[in-house]
This record gives sequence, structure tokens and C-alpha cells, in this order.
Amino acid sequence: MEINITSRETIKPSLPTSAECKILKLCLFDVFQLNTYFPLILFYKKTIKLEGFSDVSTQLKKSLSEALTIFYPLAGRRCDYFSIDCNDEGAIFMEASCHPHEEVLPQLLVQVNKFECEGIAIGLCNLHILLDAYSCSAFLKTWKKSHGQISLLLLLPSLQENCTTRRFLFDHKAIKELKSMSTCDETKPTRYQVVSSFISKHMIVAIKEDKTRPMVALHVVDMRKRMGEPFSKGAVGNLLWPALVVLEDVNKNTEIIDLVEILKEGLGKLTKDLFLKVKNDPCFLWSDECAKLMLEGIAENKPISLVFTSWGNMGFN
Repeated sequence: MEINITSRETIKPSLPTSAECKILKLCLFDVFQLNTYFPLILFYKKTIKLEGFSDVSTQLKKSLSEALTIFYPLAGRRCDYFSIDCNDEGAIFMEASCHPHEEVLPQLLVQVNKFECEGIAIGLCNLHILLDAYSCSAFLKTWKKSHGQISLLLLLPSLQENCTTRRFLFDHKAIKELKSMSTCDETKPTRYQVVSSFISKHMIVAIKEDKTRPMVALHVVDMRKRMGEPFSKGAVGNLLWPALVVLEDVNKNTEIIDLVEILKEGLGKLTKDLFLKVKNDPCFLWSDECAKLMLEGIAENKPISLVFTSWGNMGFN
């Protein structure tokens, strides 16, 4: 597909950011994030409510400007390792695909593409140092309220070079069957737990590398609900923590329920008390307790890592 650049401009907040909000201090979890973009693509069929692509683009720019007034850090720039200068420099808005290279990266880039069928695709990239998936969903909902006609129809992650991807569909019947295989009086698993455990088993069985290396499953956990109020509603930022579990002696005869129990045990260690320790004790990240959670020393054995994350219940549907 040939895509041409038709325009590129900067969208600034509709209202200037107040002086007391000019510098945003990043929390510890934000600082841990890599300086990489969080990509999304939203596809839309031909619209019948707006006349022409220019009207769509104009309304998107106007509503984006209004949304940036609320999410003002997205219009700023990172000024050092621990903070963002909310200087209203703006988000990059393009009506084509491009890969800008700037020494100071914008927090947010938006790209609108028009297809011959008159459908459109809106691509977004925001730096992961400020928003995780839940936070990105909150921003999109704010933009939708400003625009009035944006809906979240389809989301596809961008692919990096030298990457192979496959998509497998687990329908309601398949998930119900997996749950029935993994349920007992003590274990009542979630959809995520049974599907990730099923995938873990079959990936390990299929791996042809040296199976003397340890197998480690890394589950990216959204901590909002685990932390309770005030974090469970509307908290923006990277409230994430990795749950690391070692999967030993997994073979084709391993029961899914056994892997689910291992996963539930690992997830059970991520509690509100853990985050209070991170918040209140500057030395916790160097403590033996944290080292045990992060499987300190296992890297020396060159583990094979399986990484899982879920966008379920993030508000994208």
C-alpha cells in the first residue's frame, strides 16, 4: 500500500496550562518505562454524518485540542529523567504515515489516513513513560466526548521489524471448556488465567531450544483494582508491575489447572501492601523481598521468557 504525506501540523491545547501545573513529576513506575511509543490504530468505515474528509480532519483537530487541555502532559515534552515540562508545545497531527525523528520526542502523535472506500484509520502513538493501556483508554474517551462521534471500533498494535505475529481466536465455547478443565473447589480461574496457562503449556512443549534453560512467564499486571481507592477509578500513569513465575517440568501431559494454580500464586503476591512498601520505603527496590519477586539471579541461567499482557477490561470495547 502506497501512502503519501499530505499534511503535518502541531495541535496545541485549546486553553493554556496553568503555571502551577507546568512541571509534572513522574512517579517511580513511569520512570521505569522505556522511552518508546505505545501504538494504536483505529479503523472506521465510511461515515455518513460528515461531509468529506476535510470535515472529519477539522473536527478531529478541534476535539483533540480540547482533550489535550484535560490531558495537558500529552502536549508537553520530557525535560529530564524524572519530569515532563507541560509547555503546551502540542501533539503532532499527520494526515499520512511517517516516522519523525526528533531529539525531543513529542508525547503524542496522531495520524489520520483516508482510504479509497472513504473509510479512515486513525493511528496514535504516545510515549509509554506517561500512559499505559488503561490511561490511553481514558484519554481516548475524553477525546470522544470532545468530538462526539469517535468510537473505538478496532485496535491493532504496531509491529516491529523482524517480528512474526499470529492471531488465535478463543471463542466463548473454547474458554468455557478451558475453565471446566481448570476449575475445582479451591481454583476458580479467570479467562485470562486459563488462556495464558494454555498458551504457556503449548509454547513450552513446542520450543525446540535447549530445554535445560528455565522457563519464565512474565505477566504484566494492572495494579489499579488491587490497590483499591483512589487508584481503581481514573488513575492515569503506568500502574503496572510484572508477575514473574517459573514454569518447571512442563510437558504435553501437564494439566492446565496446575499452571493456573502456579499463576494464581504469583499474582497473589502483588498486593496493595506491596505497593505501599514501594511508595513508603525508598530502599524496598533493593530489598531481598523485591529481589525474590523479580527472580534475581535467574538471568544468569539464560531463561526463555514468555510475556503476557491483556487489554481486557481496559475500556476499549
